[in-house]
Amino acid sequence: MKPGDELLLRMEEGEGGVHVTTVGAAIRKVQEELRKYVPEGGTILSDDIIAMRRVEAVREADLETSSE
Repeated sequence: MKPGDELLLRMEEGEGGVHVTTVGAAIRKVQEELRKYVPEGGTILSDDIIAMRRVEAVREADLETSSE
């Protein structure tokens, strides 16, 4: 940790302690966990979601045009 870092504090009731980490470290931990679900050589899930949303947006626009 260094001055200016954003911190996350998490209280553990059972242990009675407080865990402190930086936002960056928390993001890296989540990214590591998510990598388990991306196939080897596969695309990034967010890219897939964006591509699907673009196709859906075109379909919605076509539906609006045809109903006018």
